Amino acid sequence: ILVRGRYLYAGSMVIHRINRKNKRVKIIQKDCEGIDGLVETEKGELIFSNWFGRIVIRQRNKLHVLLYTKEQQINTADIFYSPELKLLLVPTFLDNRVLAYRITY
Repeated sequence: ILVRGRYLYAGSMVIHRINRKNKRVKIIQKDCEGIDGLVETEKGELIFSNWFGRIVIRQRNKLHVLLYTKEQQINTADIFYSPELKLLLVPTFLDNRVLAYRITY
């Protein structure tokens, strides 16, 4: 779940955008494969994690895989994004680490 302004974003197999005032729900992204963590960048792009080891960014309504660690058995959990540092923090399951990735454009 992510709250930004008048919207609540909820991730599952899709990303829902819910207007907090009128309660209207819209699916803004399909094919997400089970979202665990959901954050927004300073440019308004959404980044989400999938538990099985995938980090994806949504840019201009298209999905781009940033990280895929399924083969290494590094499962990704909730995520945190620091816009000041342009740093994405990714806690891992079973690997007992927090990984940090710089987002560059």
